[in-house]
Amino acid sequence: MRKVLVVSALLILVLGTSIASAQVPNVQVYFTSEWGAYGKASIEECPGVGVLDTIYVVANNFNMWMSAVEYKVEYPPEVIWLADNTGSDINIGTSPTGIATSWPLPQNAFVPFAVNKVTIMYNCVGCPRLDIPINVVPNPTAISGEVQAVRWPDTALITAVGMQSLICPTVPVEDTSWGKIKALYE
Repeated sequence: MRKVLVVSALLILVLGTSIASAQVPNVQVYFTSEWGAYGKASIEECPGVGVLDTIYVVANNFNMWMSAVEYKVEYPPEVIWLADNTGSDINIGTSPTGIATSWPLPQNAFVPFAVNKVTIMYNCVGCPRLDIPINVVPNPTAISGEVQAVRWPDTALITAVGMQSLICPTVPVEDTSWGKIKALYE
């Protein structure tokens, strides 16, 4: 039995490493930012009607200098968009209608990078329904029909995947450690 567990653990590590190294560029909404580390792509429940909050639209795995990005965020009725704060004076559109943002100086997208800090207001309490999605999708006003960014200095268009974030996920996600996971099998 112990050999089966060891082989299974090695298989999980090998597969996990190959999946992690896939590094597909993506844009996703996060609910938390602690010293630049974006952590929670889901929250357990709505904090309450009229509660103001900031969510972060984050570019992940681009591994480049970014000079522009375009996408759209589909907000559910439980989230009311109030304002975008991209850190740039050069914006066309808004995140709920489709936004293209360009920066006068290229931004470091070798690490997760908040391309937008969105001010929202919640329009719900608790969990009025399960799996309330906030989706990042292509900007409908863009010709390409893609979520994409512009690489600096060669201005190459880099296609990305728009991701989904959840309020009231069916299966809540808990932070854990490898020690806790290994303890389950001892």
